[in-house]
Amino acid sequence: MRMLDGRGTAAYCEEIKSIFTNASVSGISITDGGTSYSVGDPVIITGDGSGATAEVGSETGGVIDSITVTNGGSGYTYANVDASASGDGNAVLAATIDLDLMASLQAFDESSANQNSRFEQVLSNALTSLPLSSEEAAIVKAVIEAL
Repeated sequence: MRMLDGRGTAAYCEEIKSIFTNASVSGISITDGGTSYSVGDPVIITGDGSGATAEVGSETGGVIDSITVTNGGSGYTYANVDASASGDGNAVLAATIDLDLMASLQAFDESSANQNSRFEQVLSNALTSLPLSSEEAAIVKAVIEAL
């Protein structure tokens, strides 16, 4: 396995930051379609990113069938969806974030045979530079590995 030098590690770190910065809301699922909604009713998206917008895409008898994401926004790692400004306000919706870190890194690094080990190396380098206790570092590493 080829170890990354300082430039390689820096390139991976920049790409990881770019992936998180560009992560967007890619879809909205419906758990409960509520009642009294109309096509075009606004759906409010909040979270740690910005710019995402959506609206009711279709409904049957006032019950939401689909949500149309009109702008995915950027910088999201989580998003909350609220349709209380219209209809009966009781629709239950959930956002899907377009954040496939490994697929994006594989697209960035054409030689994906050693992708996981390179990614682990970048994470290890990043974690050792943070003022974390060994327990905190283990928790952060476990969370990142779960991505």
